[in-house]
Amino acid sequence: MREFFLSFDNREIAVCVWAFVLIAWATSKLGVRSSMADLVRAAFKKQIVVSIVIFTAYFIGFVWILSVVGIWAESQLKLTVFWFFSAGLAGLTSAAKVSDGSANVKEKIKSNFSISVFLDFFVNLYRMPLLAELIFVPFMAVFGAVVAYSGFHDEYKKVGTLGNRLIVVVGLVFLACTVYATTINYDKLATTDNVRSLILPIVFSLGILPIFLVGVVYISYENVFVRIPFLIKNESLHRYAKLSLVRTFRTDTQKLYIWFRQAWHINLDSAEAFDASIAKVRV
Repeated sequence: MREFFLSFDNREIAVCVWAFVLIAWATSKLGVRSSMADLVRAAFKKQIVVSIVIFTAYFIGFVWILSVVGIWAESQLKLTVFWFFSAGLAGLTSAAKVSDGSANVKEKIKSNFSISVFLDFFVNLYRMPLLAELIFVPFMAVFGAVVAYSGFHDEYKKVGTLGNRLIVVVGLVFLACTVYATTINYDKLATTDNVRSLILPIVFSLGILPIFLVGVVYISYENVFVRIPFLIKNESLHRYAKLSLVRTFRTDTQKLYIWFRQAWHINLDSAEAFDASIAKVRV
């Protein structure tokens, strides 16, 4: 464990420093503490806990497969942990956002693998002095949050486009620095570990696509199922309704939410009425 912490580079130290500062600030504010308590309680909801457990098990299995084929090594444990708690869980959060019917799955996948994200890996490969990293880390965190927020709100689409372009510029600058540093220090930097550090985030992002899609479908159905008692007063129809929805829409979460929005305005007091409501959307 001691060797693990001693292996932290300047960026990882900067991330830990700012995380500690943020936690210390949050716990010092009464209002924030109460909000954090609500957040913790929300985090232990069934669908969130199940999603995290499934995602964690899947990711561990995926990393094991990578280790068997020689792509992953123990020297990449630190990178893997950081990726899981940052990009990995962020991807799971995105699945929850997509599942609420406000975003398109294909568009989200496309944004996850844009050139700006690819160049971001080069940003992660190059490290600056600690003082520079202490400035760079919060700047990129805030900037990334703004870009992510704009991606879910059409009125801020131009902001997101501009942000992605700036990320490309930053990525190209770091790419140039990486190429230059590799050229003058080839023996030190052109190592197997550095190659793994470059490709693993891309491999991880590709590898979580199946579980991302599963997460979207699972959370979508959970969001609808918990509201079935409010839509259908007859408890004997609840099980029938859930099975019918799964059989009809399967992985088509967009049609599922179309049905869900329309169902609030329909009297679903019988199996026939329920089937008719599904038939309107299925066409």
